[in-house]
Amino acid sequence: MKIIIDENPEYGKTGTLFGDFCIFADGFVFPYEEWTDFIFPVLDWWAEELVSKCGSNGTIRLMFMDGSYEMTGCIKGSKIYLECYSDHFGTGDMLGTIECTTEEFRKNLICGLKRCKRFFIQNGNKKEVEKCSEKIRRLEKIA
Repeated sequence: MKIIIDENPEYGKTGTLFGDFCIFADGFVFPYEEWTDFIFPVLDWWAEELVSKCGSNGTIRLMFMDGSYEMTGCIKGSKIYLECYSDHFGTGDMLGTIECTTEEFRKNLICGLKRCKRFFIQNGNKKEVEKCSEKIRRLEKIA
């Protein structure tokens, strides 16, 4: 599993990064290649969801911001099982599934947030630099 984010996202002065953004797992791409979305704050949301649910063997819900795509599933032990839907709340078509370890997902989130942090540093957005740093610290604690 790999979270793919744009090499050169568009920076929004409100603390957003917009560009190509998808997940690749075992030949399956979700939502699809060249999907564009708000990389940040979506990675921030996903990190918060993982931090709050990791270790609980509970349900997990990961939404995209632009459009209605979402992943819902569960954490069981060291694995994450996700169903990928074309609409929020699992009401649309199920387009595929993703299975990965919580460690793999956590590392991908950290990598993505570090890239976002670099863009925010380049643009002098201290507030978002701190937000990324805090999420990275929280993700590193669940290792």
